[in-house]
Amino acid sequence: MKFRKTVILVMALFCLFVFASCKDKGEEAKLLWDNYVSAVNSKNHEKIAACYYPAGSSAYKAYVDNEENFYQFEDITTVSTKSFEFKTKSDLSSSAVTQLYYSANVVAVVDGEELTFDIYMSKTNENPWVFTSMVYINPDSERLGNLPDDLWLKTALHTYEDFEYRPTYKLETDQVTYSNISIVNYIGNAKQVTIPDEIDGLPVTIIKKFAFAKFGKIFQITYPSSKIRELTIGNNVKTIEEYAFFQSKRLREVVIPASVTGIGEFAFSSSKRLSTVKFMVDDSDLYTEEFMKEIESTSTSGLVIRGARNMYIGDIIQLNEASGKLVTWSVNSSNVASVDADKGTIRGVAAGNLTITCALKSDPTIKATVTITVAACPEKIKVQASAFERCPNLKEMYIYAKNPNSFSIAGTSFRLPSDVKIYVPKGSKEMYTANATWSSYVDNIYEMDE
Repeated sequence: MKFRKTVILVMALFCLFVFASCKDKGEEAKLLWDNYVSAVNSKNHEKIAACYYPAGSSAYKAYVDNEENFYQFEDITTVSTKSFEFKTKSDLSSSAVTQLYYSANVVAVVDGEELTFDIYMSKTNENPWVFTSMVYINPDSERLGNLPDDLWLKTALHTYEDFEYRPTYKLETDQVTYSNISIVNYIGNAKQVTIPDEIDGLPVTIIKKFAFAKFGKIFQITYPSSKIRELTIGNNVKTIEEYAFFQSKRLREVVIPASVTGIGEFAFSSSKRLSTVKFMVDDSDLYTEEFMKEIESTSTSGLVIRGARNMYIGDIIQLNEASGKLVTWSVNSSNVASVDADKGTIRGVAAGNLTITCALKSDPTIKATVTITVAACPEKIKVQASAFERCPNLKEMYIYAKNPNSFSIAGTSFRLPSDVKIYVPKGSKEMYTANATWSSYVDNIYEMDE
């Protein structure tokens, strides 16, 4: 009984401590705002300065002595706070100093006009709450509220539905500009998850490492606990970092949108039930009408080469002689392209200019030539070789890139099950089987029906 009372007392003290901590982060932050409002209403310059700097400090004195700091308050009659709502917080801790950050969305009424804006505050275990920068509440000000500091912006976590995220920002003298969003952590337990295209009007472009890798713990044993079975990745995502979906043991299918340009190490590794992966990578914009335009050959003997066009490294084109005569094919630079002497099949292997010759077999002095350019193939996506390692039930992989070089693998090749079927666009199988990266899966490559 005595032991039970001790346990209850310890739990009560713990709850009290937690409550006090929450109170400190919320109510004491609001107290700073209330003190500021009171100082503005009383036009007390010293009290306003004390909201920014320790009283008596050189910074405090300099602020009070500069009359320009107080011009904004001249046209304000009375400020009243309609609401003070928590927005987000961020804790940055070290062994010596604990830095706390707090943001709130304020609705203030100034001379009958309702103003809505954000305010940012911070404190350490050695100092009280202060504003991160000067606050503006005059309706005539170019900017309302204040700006966070660089450290606040780096560490603050925001929440949208079941996602914790950080926006990418640019901090300037008088404004913060946000450009895109990184998903840092998935805090939900849903079986169906959709990563949004946008949050607050900003594109979601990055999925950070371990963002969806969830784990439970029994005693000292850690186990994967992700419940995601169906995953939809937003069409603005560009980067999926290492271990992002590590050990998603219930995930069945992954569709990688065309927007994704990079997938990190072990991103989907050890997802034991994953059976289908589709890379929607699109390199069709490389093969424009101008690029695919046939190039005319030159001859004084009547031979005409058909099918010649410029190429990318990895492309394979089939040439023929227009009248069907038996000819022999050759190239002037075998390090730029290889050629099948009998079939006229040309494969681009390096960037450069190339002259192709077809000569009549019965009389090699009768020739036709054509000059083409082999260009480096732009990389559309780069996937780490280990990204789908240890996915034993992976049966199908669809790759929609026409040219295998626009789909880059960092490493010698994917580490996939030996029986996986790899589907590529119609007409691209020969290009993939001739590619060194896919050489270990030559017998696994198939063409899609469409």
